[in-house]
Amino acid sequence: MGDVRDELGLHLVESAQAFVLLLDRVPHVAFGLKEAFAVLNALQVFKLAVSLGGTESLASHPATTTHQRLKPEARAELGITDGIVRLSVGLEAVKDLLADIHRALGAANI
Repeated sequence: MGDVRDELGLHLVESAQAFVLLLDRVPHVAFGLKEAFAVLNALQVFKLAVSLGGTESLASHPATTTHQRLKPEARAELGITDGIVRLSVGLEAVKDLLADIHRALGAANI
């Protein structure tokens, strides 16, 4: 369990103010739809949202929201897997956001 959290920084991809948890790419971790929603449901600082862009930190699951209309093959070509959780970082303290992510991973047994 600690290995995933220790490697977390290696699996965060930064794009402006958005971060994507690429936990499906961590070796030896089965991370799919069930695990993605376990993490999303355990977040407390990040709020689950379809629309990103406010001042608060938000989380979404692209495969079932923004890219849901695409066929699984098209999503796969784009790298949008069931194991991706998108985080949009707001104005909260970084330590609070990191603690929220670590706690959610633990709650999801990851």
